[in-house]
Amino acid sequence: MNKSSLDRGFGRCIVMKKSSNVIQKYENGATDRILRPQRTGPGSEKMLILDDDGIASPGEIIRPNDILLNKEVPIHTRGTRVSSDSLPDSAYKPVRQSYKGPEGESCVMDRVSLSTDRNGNLSIKFLIRHTRRPELGDKFSSRHGQKGVCGIIIQQEDFPFSERGICPDLIMNPHGFPR
Repeated sequence: MNKSSLDRGFGRCIVMKKSSNVIQKYENGATDRILRPQRTGPGSEKMLILDDDGIASPGEIIRPNDILLNKEVPIHTRGTRVSSDSLPDSAYKPVRQSYKGPEGESCVMDRVSLSTDRNGNLSIKFLIRHTRRPELGDKFSSRHGQKGVCGIIIQQEDFPFSERGICPDLIMNPHGFPR
C-alpha cells in the first residue's frame, strides 16, 4: 500500500462503540446521583470533557481513562427506608464510568442520549466514534469478495509510476485472482 495514500485518508474506517449507564432507584428509597465535575485538585484532568451536569459533552475528544459520567452510588441499598436528600456525602461511594481504550489514541464523543426505562430509572447512553487508519495485517476486500491482507506499506517515492507520474494506491498480487 502507498503510505501517501494512507496519509490522505485511503482505507480509513470508523468504529462506533456504545456504552450505557443507569441511575438506579433502590428499594430503600436511596438513588444514585450524578455530581458536578471537579475543576481543580487530583483527578480533575480526567474530568475535562464533562459538562456542568457531570455527563460528557457531545463533540469532545476523549483520551483513555477520561471520565464519561461522574456518578456516585449509595453504600447501603437495603434496610430502613431513607430519603436520598437526607443521606450525607459519606453514605455514597464514587463509581465513575471512564473510557477504556488503547493508549495514545483518541476518540470523539459522537452522541449522548438520556432516557428513562420502565422502572423510571434514568438511562444514559454514549456513542463513541474512533477513526482507524490501515496498518499491517489489516484485511481488505473488493466488491467481488476478493480478500487480501495488507503486507507492506511503502513510501510513494519507492512505488512504480506511469510515464505521466501517476502512482497506484495499492498493488495486488495477480496470483490471487482466478483465471
